Amino acid sequence: MKIIKQFPTSINAILLGALSIRTIYYMLWPFFAVVFDRDFGLSIITTGALIASGVLVSIICSIYAGIISDRVGRKLILITTLSILLTSTFFLIFIQNFLFYLILLYSVALGKGVIDTIFKAIISDAIQDVEVRKHAFYFLYYAINIGGAIGPFLGVSFALVYPSSTFIAISLTLLVLLISFVFVFENKLSSISEKKYSFFESLYIVRKDKPFILLIISFLLIMLVFDQFDSTLVQFFSRQNSSELISLVGALMVINCVTVLIFQFPLLKLISSFSDKVKVYLGISLFAIAQIIFASTPVFLFLGWILATIILTLGEIILFSIINLQIDKMAPNNLKGAYFGAANLYSLGLFLAPLTGGILLEIFGRTSLFLIMGGICLIIFITYKKALIATSKDLNCYKK
Repeated sequence: MKIIKQFPTSINAILLGALSIRTIYYMLWPFFAVVFDRDFGLSIITTGALIASGVLVSIICSIYAGIISDRVGRKLILITTLSILLTSTFFLIFIQNFLFYLILLYSVALGKGVIDTIFKAIISDAIQDVEVRKHAFYFLYYAINIGGAIGPFLGVSFALVYPSSTFIAISLTLLVLLISFVFVFENKLSSISEKKYSFFESLYIVRKDKPFILLIISFLLIMLVFDQFDSTLVQFFSRQNSSELISLVGALMVINCVTVLIFQFPLLKLISSFSDKVKVYLGISLFAIAQIIFASTPVFLFLGWILATIILTLGEIILFSIINLQIDKMAPNNLKGAYFGAANLYSLGLFLAPLTGGILLEIFGRTSLFLIMGGICLIIFITYKKALIATSKDLNCYKK
């Protein structure tokens, strides 16, 4: 694409970094669950609690790092985080015991949350042209999806079989990224703010921004609905005691990834003339339709599950591509890090999804579960609309 040529060198470095970091994340995250069970004999509950605590660490650290980066600059936070991740990975080449695996778990969680936040803030800082910035966020999402597609494969194929070699490869990758970022970014990642707020001042401003809070609630619920596909649907199929359905789960995951990689840019181009509001409403509608199909499809009607997955994924492309753009519009120039950091609270939807979905599946069954999720789509619609109304009144950001 011609627009890529308009990206600064720092943005190209960010896209490569995002691909690498997300690949490492998706390679190691499921790897921890297997290692804790296979090598250290932890129970499913203990393992789940540790991994869930990693998600919370990611969210908390990203909020803190985003706010601090507005004061000390993006580069310092980025280099520090990469150094922590590199050090914890390097030690596991030589010492593979539980404590070091736990340290790496939290380092990976910290790295994912903080680096994602800093990357988004840098894109917002570095690109003034709104159209170019929009496409930079699109490519960031695309890079993340590629990492999500190849990471689990590498984890199963190499990390579980050759852990030491895997940690060597990851350490070298992180070292190359670290050196590259030191030279590519130089000192130009310092905060562009005219006024630097203290940590608590930044937190207060974000907390009092009602439209932003409503937006985050909307996206938290979007994540809650979406992750039923990754978590609860797997539980439902596994309870059917059918090898065909277990195979179907893998096929649906592949369909989800392939649909994103193939259709992201054509779909976004197709709806490029739509306002942000209409795009979000369209994405929510596709989510709701998918939930209805998930609820009503006969268990062994594979075509129904595939159709629902494709529709859900099209909604995912629209909604997940626009999240960063919406946050960027709302964030003041001197609080980009704080806003992108606080926005990670919507990841709580991914944290709550397996628990919420599991309870609903156990009590009410599959049909009611997905109908309830369809009802939540209506709540998302109402909450997002309130966010737009509040924004137009308070900040006058949305003209469409």
